[in-house]
Amino acid sequence: MLEPELEALLLRIVPNLARDWSGASPEDLEELEERVELTGHDFPPFYRWFLSRLAGSVGALHPMLRGFTAASVLEAYRTGSVDIGPTQFLIGRMPDALMPLDVYYDLAHPLRDDAIVLSAILDAGPESQISETFREWIAARAMIKFGVMTAPHRCFGAFVDPGRTAAAQLETVMTALGFTSPITTGPFCRLYERGDMTMVAKSTVKPENLGILIYEIGGPSVAAIRRLLGEIGRGTTLQVDADRWATRSR
Repeated sequence: MLEPELEALLLRIVPNLARDWSGASPEDLEELEERVELTGHDFPPFYRWFLSRLAGSVGALHPMLRGFTAASVLEAYRTGSVDIGPTQFLIGRMPDALMPLDVYYDLAHPLRDDAIVLSAILDAGPESQISETFREWIAARAMIKFGVMTAPHRCFGAFVDPGRTAAAQLETVMTALGFTSPITTGPFCRLYERGDMTMVAKSTVKPENLGILIYEIGGPSVAAIRRLLGEIGRGTTLQVDADRWATRSR
């Protein structure tokens, strides 16, 4: 059971979440369960947890989860605006004037009490596998918003390994450097915290992407981030690319 990991992370980093979050109504939960049953696949245990905690009100997570409420998903189904495969299930919509996205499960591929998450431009496609689990998708976005983006300095780049062991190599060196991972993740997502530093490193779910992780790091100074990148380069065979730097506006 991995839900407590994410719950602890969100309650720690998201302001006032314990006060603001709420789950779906029993009626909405029952209807969603019935709609999942129509796919012929099991209801992911993590999605049940999500619906019980965040499918009513999401508090400060509203910018990233406003289209993931039970009401939003059910409205899409009730109005007949969901057009996805028979084993897929809509879990949210990300409104955008230029590129609105549907986000949905591939229930034919359960994983870690959850399932593969896909997204596609609404009514346009093509779809892409954006995360091995919905749990990782939420955690990564929350850590970027409330960890990386709130840090005084940030760096964006990539770790590259032609041998396709990017995640394993990164895990070894980050553990040695005293970083911890707040939730269990797979090889396409690595999340790390240490004091006043946060790293999110991930890629879309494709075999060829096992050799690359796109990272975002937030830290107290450019020098601290450079030291970390240097340690990663020396402690692994990863190619470390730092593509862009940013400073938080005061």
